[in-house]
Amino acid sequence: MVDALAVLNRQPERLFETTHVVQRAQVPTPADLLASIPNGYFEGDWSPFASHTVARRMHDEHGYALIGVGASTLAFQRTAAASPDPTALIADVQHLYGAADSPAWDEVRDTVTDSPILVLGYAEDFVELAD
Repeated sequence: MVDALAVLNRQPERLFETTHVVQRAQVPTPADLLASIPNGYFEGDWSPFASHTVARRMHDEHGYALIGVGASTLAFQRTAAASPDPTALIADVQHLYGAADSPAWDEVRDTVTDSPILVLGYAEDFVELAD
């Protein structure tokens, strides 16, 4: 799972498809968009509440604003309020996915240090996007 996070953060273009469906909803904060998305279909998927909680935490604690929701992933963009040290961000994300001793976390840390984009998977099958 951590390997998939490393791949998707290093190559977020893997998530782009030729057809895009856009739904607009006027909300007070970007994270509130998650309330309009039905998900949590499968036992391993995050519920809309869990996705919203993660999005709020990424924003409030780490300075990442939600910029997109895919069929299995959430995309965030680092804002000016983001900490220049990704250590706390990686520690939080490790709580979501476990495997704190995986060497792939070093790649995720390096990628988010150099890129303003953060990709997180919320569906149990998001790892297939990295294949």
